[in-house]
Amino acid sequence: MKKVSQRLYGLILIGVLSLSQVIGPLLAVAETRDSHQGEMTTAVKNDVHAESGVKQSSDLPDEIPAEKSPVNQSKASITDETDKETATEPVKTDSGITQETNITDQLLKKATLTSMDDVAYSMTTETRLLNNTPVKLKLDFEVANKAYPAGSTFVMTLPDNLGFSDSSGMIAGIDASWQVLGSTKQLTVTFSQAVTDVSFSIELKSFLYTEKEPQVKIMIGDLAQTTYSFDLYETVDTLKYVENKSIIGLDGVVYYNLDRNLSGETTLSLTLASSPDAVYKKQDMRALAVSCFDVDIKGNVNPDSQTELTEGTDYTILSNTVQDTSVQIARLNRQKAYAVSYKFTISLSAISDYAYYYSKGYPTTGLGSISLKNVAGKRSGISLSAKTSRDEKEIYSRTNDAILGGSLFGSKGKYALYIHSMPTEMKAGEKVVITSQNGQPITLDKLLANDALYQSVQVSDYFDVQTKDNETIITAKIDSNLRLGSTFLTVPFNKKDIIINVSSPLIPGKAFKIVGDDYVEPISIINPSNAETAWGNYYQNGAYSSDTVLNIEASNALPMNHLEIFVKHPDYLSLREVRDVNYYYKLNVDYTISKVAGGTLVKFTSPIVRSVQFAIGFNYVPDGLPTTKVIPVDKIPITIKADGMDSIESYVSTGRKLYSEKTLQGSKNQFLVNARQDTIENLSVRTIIPKNTDVVFDIYDVSNDQVDAIYPQYWDRGGYTSNLMKKTDVGYPEISFDTATNQYLFNFGTTNKRYMIAYSYANGWQANQTTSISGYAKEPQNNNEESVSTIQVTNTVTDIVTIAQSAVVGTKNLTTVKGSTQNINQTTKKVVNPIFEMKSLGNTGGEIDINSIEISRVPRNSYKVQKTSEGVNIIFSDYTLTENIDISYSVISQNAGQISAMMTVSSSSIESLSEKERTATSSVTNLQFSAGDSEGIIYKAQALFEVYNREQPTTKIPGVTLVLVNQLTDLMQTIETDKNGNYTLNDIQTGKYTLFVTQAPAGYIIPDAYLSGTEIQLTRNDNQFSIGLIQENDLSSVGVKNSSLYVGESWQAEDNFVSATDRTGVPLALSDLSVTGTVDSSRPGRYEVDYQNGNVHAVAIVTVVSDKTTIMTKDTTIYAGDTWQAEDNFVSATDKTGSPLILSDLTVTGTVDSNQVGSYDVTYQNGNVSAVATIKVISKVLETDKQADQGDKGKSSMSTATESKVKKLPQTGDKDSRLIVMIGLLAMTYITWFISKKRE
Repeated sequence: MKKVSQRLYGLILIGVLSLSQVIGPLLAVAETRDSHQGEMTTAVKNDVHAESGVKQSSDLPDEIPAEKSPVNQSKASITDETDKETATEPVKTDSGITQETNITDQLLKKATLTSMDDVAYSMTTETRLLNNTPVKLKLDFEVANKAYPAGSTFVMTLPDNLGFSDSSGMIAGIDASWQVLGSTKQLTVTFSQAVTDVSFSIELKSFLYTEKEPQVKIMIGDLAQTTYSFDLYETVDTLKYVENKSIIGLDGVVYYNLDRNLSGETTLSLTLASSPDAVYKKQDMRALAVSCFDVDIKGNVNPDSQTELTEGTDYTILSNTVQDTSVQIARLNRQKAYAVSYKFTISLSAISDYAYYYSKGYPTTGLGSISLKNVAGKRSGISLSAKTSRDEKEIYSRTNDAILGGSLFGSKGKYALYIHSMPTEMKAGEKVVITSQNGQPITLDKLLANDALYQSVQVSDYFDVQTKDNETIITAKIDSNLRLGSTFLTVPFNKKDIIINVSSPLIPGKAFKIVGDDYVEPISIINPSNAETAWGNYYQNGAYSSDTVLNIEASNALPMNHLEIFVKHPDYLSLREVRDVNYYYKLNVDYTISKVAGGTLVKFTSPIVRSVQFAIGFNYVPDGLPTTKVIPVDKIPITIKADGMDSIESYVSTGRKLYSEKTLQGSKNQFLVNARQDTIENLSVRTIIPKNTDVVFDIYDVSNDQVDAIYPQYWDRGGYTSNLMKKTDVGYPEISFDTATNQYLFNFGTTNKRYMIAYSYANGWQANQTTSISGYAKEPQNNNEESVSTIQVTNTVTDIVTIAQSAVVGTKNLTTVKGSTQNINQTTKKVVNPIFEMKSLGNTGGEIDINSIEISRVPRNSYKVQKTSEGVNIIFSDYTLTENIDISYSVISQNAGQISAMMTVSSSSIESLSEKERTATSSVTNLQFSAGDSEGIIYKAQALFEVYNREQPTTKIPGVTLVLVNQLTDLMQTIETDKNGNYTLNDIQTGKYTLFVTQAPAGYIIPDAYLSGTEIQLTRNDNQFSIGLIQENDLSSVGVKNSSLYVGESWQAEDNFVSATDRTGVPLALSDLSVTGTVDSSRPGRYEVDYQNGNVHAVAIVTVVSDKTTIMTKDTTIYAGDTWQAEDNFVSATDKTGSPLILSDLTVTGTVDSNQVGSYDVTYQNGNVSAVATIKVISKVLETDKQADQGDKGKSSMSTATESKVKKLPQTGDKDSRLIVMIGLLAMTYITWFISKKRE
């Protein structure tokens, strides 16, 4: 008992000591944890930037050094004269009382207005300057014999016509500040300390401007009462015509000197462009009048300022004819616009030459016209120009109206004649005569007339109109200047052609054919001998109006139903499939065209109710004739049927063949090969290139199945170049070049295709002279003699660049520029390694923002941006432009004024173009602002971006991608934090941006505010922005299990894998992990397998152990008739671990027929181990014999995992020994239990 107590006390003492070693550290840990929790709580509460994204310096944890604290506001410099406006607080005196005084004394001693180059403007003479010209205003102040306390302010109003933006600054040496408010145009000087007897200066940037009045006086209001006079101007039209009413002549006012550049004695003219073939007459409807007006900066006159001038005193009319009207102003006032009011008409008095044109544009109707020849001018007819000694401008123009003309009016037999469409002078008694040449009577349906004012007149007041039989005579009753205009008449055919002739007094003694209309039957073939045959697959009549047509005369009253046209033609021709008939009837809608035996059948399913013409022409069928035979002229029968009429048998002749069937043809820059598209064996073409000529070619497949509607007269017009062939295409020729003869050989082999070879200069930009290239090919139709064709290669100079500039809405000094290339392609107009020189022109001091440059459709590494003294160059290296690109950028102006952009392209590819042809300049944009931080003024600034871990703010995060989008220009800039978690942007535009975080390293979450975009403001001064990312909770895990296996068993990695999750807790498969280590299941041992999941891993232990499987049997001998069971021969068995098994755990195969003498084998299977017992059945014998046989009965067999069978010595009493063993075990168990109870 004493020993037990001592043992207990010892255990208690050890427990107490252990607790004392554990509790102390636990308390310390708890205290530390509470303290750390407090710090973390503070950090979370202070992390107010979690969604706004910008961290205030006051919100940082204590452990962050102050100098590294991130802030969200720009650091403003208080000495910059154009710093952001700041309120000036009153200064306290020593007594603690704030004193403020508004200074009413005049402190401005002197003011000077200068250019941006510091050249002072004249104070005695007026200076003419461009509106919005930037200037500097230097203000010299003096405090003399006065003392002002701290906090005193001096306020002055800045002059009119000088523009200012909000700005502010400090005055060095006197502890004073100044501030300009652009909206009120007031300058405020605030003295932070008492001042007396001090001088100081302030220089303000400004610009001269006027909204209306060009002449302005800048009165500054200093002690000297300094005044400057300016005459401001803008680029405006110097001449302008304002029309009161449209007439043939002028009815309106011509304004001169709108740009206020003329002065003194000046002539204002109006001239008619020379027309040597016509004599015009001028009729004044109102006497001209001259007046002057005030004019604003935009060139707009003030109508209320009109002052009528007096002829003879203020002006003299030097000339007043239709050719020239000139007014001389004695003393023209530069500041006035002068107006000459005109109202006169122009009529045609006589002509000495004219152009007569007659054309049969319809199959049966021809029309003629007479007109004046074209002259110089916008519309090639009458042209009037206003003119001064400095400028000239066309203010009125019209085309030459027809002297005589005509047209169909609805249907054959009804016509409209146009007589004297230009007002024409006719004397009393002069006549216009209309005659029907073939004697058909004329019915005059209507005759209209109007004057030069487009006013209708009563014809009978001016003309006597007499119609008798086939003649109409229009006789002038009185002198007039009228347009007879439209004369409508009807003439019957009477089975004869109609020919209408007209004569005019303008061309005495001559009559002209104005209408010619052929008489035709209701169904008739017009021009039957001119049916066209041609190679190709055209669908209508070609380039000639006199081709064969089937003319059909029908109407609603007399429709033609079920018209059928059967054309019997040879197989080598096909009737052209006309797609529409006079636009009214459509193929496969109103009619069908079908190939039938012996020819082609046209069937109209819709009734014909109009006068229409169906074109009849033929296409050659490839291989329809031998290649040596030309397409013959055939007489082709045609049968025509329709309801209610007898069948008509007629014919056409294929006599229209204005084309070539030659195998090789040349036109413009193209060769046509195998025009008929027959099958030709060993077809080849060779072309000879002039020496030192660099050309390239393209090959096109223009076979009938590749192009739509190819026609012999049109093949060279560029309409069939859609199927450019590649070298891999079927039918592409083998091409070789012989340098000795400078010729290409195109070997087409055996072909039934039609080709086009188009040559062009290798450099399409060069303004080369025309080069001739000859081509040669064997001609089957000329006994295979080689024929020659020639083409010409030339270049047309085209523009290569355009440019445009525009102000950015919401800003005052920011413009955007877009330059675009033109006509670049991947064949002949490539541009190798171009250099784009970009300049900002004007007087605004515009600077191109390099960071804003964006170039479309080229990789970023193909060029570099180089800043120059004049602008920026974009330099491409090892790169060829094969398509047009756009170059966009922003320009930040330093001053107000006018700005434009210029872009020049240079390259070895375009060196033959002049600089003018390689340069584009934008139109001028006016900017009005002065330097300052007022809204809308854009500057270049610097911005620092840093990204940190919110949970550990001192940990900066590298490799974070930030995107800034300028809210004004939509310009997007992408940056990535460096190894220190920072990125500094230089020369970035000030203003509002949307900041995105688009990509973060693994383990960090981007806050929603940065995913959707956070607005930030960049100012002129240093900008620092801190972006906090959320550290992601890593839920990565991997679970494995240990296992054992026996030698020889298979093993796979998944046997020990339990589960795994990624950083977000999403389950992973074994294939998502990395497994290292392996197991050799043939050798016992301990193996480790590592399962790696990112930063976490787990090790599974696989133990390979030996196999203890055994089985033991015995051989027996029984007598015939004895019973036998499997257990009779079973001795023992163990599993892999060595544990005993019973017979039922084994598989026994084989049986014993105990009634039949013999030897039997029975197999006992234990997994992979087996043993065989032999049972002998013998005949019954005497007892002595049985005892003699006992030696065989006791033989046993044993197998293990390593031995197939082991022989055992003979044993007896096997069943009894098992029982004895069991009894022994029970006895030992009881003895052990008894001893235990005894001790208790």
